[in-house]
Amino acid sequence: MVLELAFILLVSVNSISLNNCLIFISPNTPSQLTPYFNQEATIFLNSHTINSEDLRNLYIIEPLIIDATFSYRYLPSIIYYSEYYNIPYITLTRDTNSNSNQITLHKPFETEVKALEALLKYYNLTAFDIISSGEIDDSKISESLKNKQAYNRPIVYFFEDDDETKVMSIVKKMLKVKGLTKFVIVDKTEGLGLIQKAFENENMVKNGLFLLFSSQSIPEEIIEGSVFIREAGLENATNIGTYHYLAIENCLNYINTHSSKSSEMLDGITIKEILNKYNNQNTSYIILNSYQGKLINVGNITNIKTTENYEEYSIKMHNKIYFPGNTTEIFDLSEVKIVFGIASGANEIYNLYTAPQIADTYKGAEYAISQINEKKLIPGFYIETFPTDCGVFEYEPNWYKECFKSIYDKLGIAYITSFFGGGLRGNYLTLKEYGVTIPQISPLGALSGLDNATEYFEVFKFEETLENFIYSWLFVFQSFGYRDIAVIGSHREGFDFYPHFVEGIKINGFRIANDENNMEIPANYTRDNFDEYKDFFIKIKETRCNVFFIMCIFPAMVVEALYDVGIRKAEFFLISPTDTVFQFFTDVSEPYLSKRKELLVGSFAFTLLEWIGEKGQQTREELMGKYPYINNMCLNYDTVSVIKEAILYLITKGEDFEDPYKLIKAMRNNKVIGCIGSIVFSKETTGRASAQYALSQVFYDENIKNAYIVEVAHFDRFSDQIITIVNDIKWPEGNKISNYRPENPCNFDSFMVKSSTKGKILLYTICAFCFLVTLIIFIYTLKNKNNIEPLTHENQLNFEDIAYFAYFPFQFFQFLVMGPDENAYKYLLNNFQVLLALNYDLYFNVKFSLFWYIFTFNFILVTLWILFSLIYILNLDYRYPRFFSSFGFNRILKTIIPIIGHIGYLPLISMLMSIYLCIDGISDKLQDSFMMQDCTSFCYKGKHLYFVIFTTILLCVFIVISTLSRSYWEKSSTLLNLRTSPIYLSALSLLQILLVILNKSLKTYDQMYHGITCSIIIFLFLIATIVYKPYNYERAFISQITSLIGSIWGISTSTFFLYYSNINNWFITEIIGLLGILVAGAYFFNRSPKLLKMESGVSISDLFLFQFSKEHYDKDKIFAHLNLHRTSQAYMIEDE
Repeated sequence: MVLELAFILLVSVNSISLNNCLIFISPNTPSQLTPYFNQEATIFLNSHTINSEDLRNLYIIEPLIIDATFSYRYLPSIIYYSEYYNIPYITLTRDTNSNSNQITLHKPFETEVKALEALLKYYNLTAFDIISSGEIDDSKISESLKNKQAYNRPIVYFFEDDDETKVMSIVKKMLKVKGLTKFVIVDKTEGLGLIQKAFENENMVKNGLFLLFSSQSIPEEIIEGSVFIREAGLENATNIGTYHYLAIENCLNYINTHSSKSSEMLDGITIKEILNKYNNQNTSYIILNSYQGKLINVGNITNIKTTENYEEYSIKMHNKIYFPGNTTEIFDLSEVKIVFGIASGANEIYNLYTAPQIADTYKGAEYAISQINEKKLIPGFYIETFPTDCGVFEYEPNWYKECFKSIYDKLGIAYITSFFGGGLRGNYLTLKEYGVTIPQISPLGALSGLDNATEYFEVFKFEETLENFIYSWLFVFQSFGYRDIAVIGSHREGFDFYPHFVEGIKINGFRIANDENNMEIPANYTRDNFDEYKDFFIKIKETRCNVFFIMCIFPAMVVEALYDVGIRKAEFFLISPTDTVFQFFTDVSEPYLSKRKELLVGSFAFTLLEWIGEKGQQTREELMGKYPYINNMCLNYDTVSVIKEAILYLITKGEDFEDPYKLIKAMRNNKVIGCIGSIVFSKETTGRASAQYALSQVFYDENIKNAYIVEVAHFDRFSDQIITIVNDIKWPEGNKISNYRPENPCNFDSFMVKSSTKGKILLYTICAFCFLVTLIIFIYTLKNKNNIEPLTHENQLNFEDIAYFAYFPFQFFQFLVMGPDENAYKYLLNNFQVLLALNYDLYFNVKFSLFWYIFTFNFILVTLWILFSLIYILNLDYRYPRFFSSFGFNRILKTIIPIIGHIGYLPLISMLMSIYLCIDGISDKLQDSFMMQDCTSFCYKGKHLYFVIFTTILLCVFIVISTLSRSYWEKSSTLLNLRTSPIYLSALSLLQILLVILNKSLKTYDQMYHGITCSIIIFLFLIATIVYKPYNYERAFISQITSLIGSIWGISTSTFFLYYSNINNWFITEIIGLLGILVAGAYFFNRSPKLLKMESGVSISDLFLFQFSKEHYDKDKIFAHLNLHRTSQAYMIEDE
């Protein structure tokens, strides 16, 4: 032992101070406290024990002893000294075994524990964690307080020799990553500053944090919102030295204040009595709150003794406590808030328009966050979003910079950025300019140009690598059979999709339909530039390619331009990124909306596939129960999933998820199974390593006034089944769009075509006129009832009889082609039935110049026929035999002309009436209508007008002559054995005219109505034929009945199967029916009497030569072997 003072005498004093107290110190005494002591009255103890004999030899001169050793080691010696000389003493060491001379200046550990407990109870906090220094006193308080916790969490200890790095590591790995927010910090050392700094550096100082300090030292910089408790009277202490000095000073002041005024001297007995009173005071603690840089006294904690062994503490607040985050409320089970920025705004830059449907897709992310919070998937934490509304599709630097100016530092630890390339790029570059580094994940990220993972390491996109994305896109073109693509694009700074796509087209074996000089337009092309670039779009149209790739800032305005140069929906195939589909119809007025709807409705959108696997389907069902439209919500849902899994990974590793570099690394390295399937990011690019895609068709909802999409196919290049069809494709005109349009020979675009009312009126007028003429002739025939005598005896069959029977099969085919389109025959016979009907314009489907050649031929043929018919009817060949016989006209007149007039009656009239088929036009003017067979010829002017005039005259003359002459030709034939009732022949002419009229008018309107009408008319004619029996030979009657029934069956089946069945069913049904009719007809034909027989040994060629022999006077000699007989005189035409 070292005695600093050897002689101390016991004395009495008027007042007491540190200068007249005996002070014991040791190596444990705080260095900040010793300067307050008088060195002459201070004994420094540095051994474990003190020799009692030595203490008895001291001269005691002070009335009070102060124990400032802060160690239990020296207490026995100090107590011995105090008792030996009966001197009271006060000690700064807590929880000593008290005796009659001893007073402890600081409250016991348990008292401070109860004070802390009272304050925690006041705020209903049970889920708190304890941080303690490694000092014995602090450990005792912490261990006692731990029993009051709701959760048995371990105490986190710091030690005096821990450096800043270690303290920060402990805070991060043991506190922050666990989401702890309520802390009681017991630290009587000088290490409090390191703890506070660690909290600040780890960004833990935020709303919801609760810091309650039990400390003797207060650092210069205090975390705003911290709460301290101090023993009453010590609240102004700034460090450990002043804390203990104030405790001593308060006690000495109490002694001086409470000494008897009558007593002039203070001796040991008096001091002891006063100290007993001092010790029995109610315990009181002051509550301090760090607010606006100051420690403010906000309340106190005072004990109330309710029983001898039980104390209760009351709390009185005279000011509000402001906790971290400037809040006045704190909750027991509150969790740490994690903030995600989210680009869920609906407004485009400069508020050009709004896209609320885009904002709606971010509800998928919000739903994912709500599930994380409700199910506590990140224990100890909850997520809030900070929305931004700086743009959707486009990027403009000044707008973005101003928009982010006040919010760039509020986006939290990660940013769910824009769906689309422009918005994603704008967000990234603007945050980069403001120095913000956080992971930015896009639900799609298509066409952003931010693909290099080294350069843009913060960016994550759910789209695939650019090369794979382009290949997948081109694969869709290929799956439709398209190999040629019309490309329209723009070079844009930092946006490399267009040149990459062009390169991909060439590498993958596709061909660009337009030449290099007609591929690029300015990136900022708008409809205001249309006149300047009209020739550009016309040249695109002239390629006739229907398949388009468009990539520029305003693709919808390019679509408008294509509409303006004449492209329409059946000529337009486009696959757009889904990001642009909704933009097409957002805030668009007429007439631009109609133009876009014409071309874009029915086009296609290409995007990532959603709702994959069990997770995807489950999420889909959940979202469908909450929202009416869930397109693209799956993508947004998984942006949250990726961030969440990275956070959980870092928490497991004890790493700081608020460190953007660690969070970015975890997000890029993790594999997540989400709503869109497996999510694995590429190491080289910002996109995914692989992806599945959905092809959707674009439609327009008139109710919501915007687009919606319907999935039609899924594409997965890495699957055994690359393409999966999920819905039928609805092509604009019902048929798949071809790669190229047929060359348009017309002088106008097809979309200009409209129904010509005046052209139809004129057609119907001509039809009515022809019908009226024929009807008048029929009525006239009814007045001349010429009965025919049946054939009763056998005769030789001659050429004219054969020609007579040949009419019946020709009639069947003629009637058939006058009905609806016979696709069943086209399928088998390649339209051969039309050829058998002698209707050449229908068979050859002649157009343009070929039509005029055929029409001119028929025009000349009818003209010559009329001329020869007049010669024949007027008997000019008999009057001038030498002239006509020299040219061989006599035989032609008598045989060919009647055959043409009878068999060719229907097809010749049908072909001539084609000149009136001007039912379509490009305006309402009659002269703007055009011919059905030649769209280059406008009607009723020029060449067409002359043809119409002369054709009308020819048609009228032909109908009159041929209709009236049919019975005359039969009577005038000397060799013909067969006869038909003249009335029936007129009725037949009327039927044929009516069928032609229906074919030219009703068929162009509706084929079904046309077929039904034709069937009814022919059926009525069949009934009349059966009742009237107009033939003199039963076999001719059976042939006509068979022909008419076959016609009715063919027309009826074609009408029935026109819209309701496939070609095979149609063909089988029609052929079986016709075969049945033919067999039945043959049966009745063979059962009827055979009165016309061909002589054995006579061939058809002999009959033909006989019929057309040039030398009429040598005929009997040359063909005597034929044994021909003249027709009976009864059938000879009477001389007039």
